[in-house]
Amino acid sequence: MNSSICFLTANPPDDFYRLIKDFIPNHKVYVCIDDNTHKVDWEGVEIIQMDGDVPHHAGYHSMVAHGSEYYDKSVSRDKAHYYIQKNLDTNHVWFIEQDVFIPRHDLLKQIDDEFKDSDLLIRDIQSQETHPNWPHWSLGKIWSGEKIPNKNFRRSMVSAVRVSKKFVECMDIYLYENNRSGLFIDECFIPTLANLYNLKIDCPKELSYIVWRDGEKPEENELGYKNSFNNEYLIFPYSKDEVNQNMMYHPIKDLKRQIRLRFGDES
Repeated sequence: MNSSICFLTANPPDDFYRLIKDFIPNHKVYVCIDDNTHKVDWEGVEIIQMDGDVPHHAGYHSMVAHGSEYYDKSVSRDKAHYYIQKNLDTNHVWFIEQDVFIPRHDLLKQIDDEFKDSDLLIRDIQSQETHPNWPHWSLGKIWSGEKIPNKNFRRSMVSAVRVSKKFVECMDIYLYENNRSGLFIDECFIPTLANLYNLKIDCPKELSYIVWRDGEKPEENELGYKNSFNNEYLIFPYSKDEVNQNMMYHPIKDLKRQIRLRFGDES
């Protein structure tokens, strides 16, 4: 079997199933739903729902703590990593947020075929030297308990990443070695863990449109992310004929728009 896919959601509508069901023949598909009151019954999909105390007890918490609101809490990403650590039966698993647009169902397989041995596929790898102005370096240092040397910290966008079974094992080893005291901000933790344990990291070009926000909507006093290949702000498509079929896009939060971009006029 190809890699597994774990989609990270809060309370996904049925439109989301239309976008993911084409992956089922070639991948094992999980959907982690943070809202335990939100029930779906989607054929071929394994639903992950649990009380936050379960992963929290094992140290799987604080990965979305970009501020104090989610510090020491287990939400969708924490729950997904906890569940996958116990149940993964493929060599690799994608973690993909709901607002990532994937233009065709075989794109992940295309990437998998090119990067068979990588432990982490991610947009890029940044350090404090290359990107000193990223505002959350201090959160990684503080919430890791100052246990990790500054030289080992890395950062990237993690809205769509693929990790190996070895990576999953190393995450649990990290928690064991640190008395299951918790994780820290995902954009920093995921690439930092790979760096700490000398795992194989690759950055497929197909992930280079995984950015903080669509370049059409710049906001003052915030960092704007540019395409690392041409140093231009990205403007995401509104019609199927504008879509680069070899790229994944983030963020496109409107699922109706994702459906139009995937299926065109037939939607």
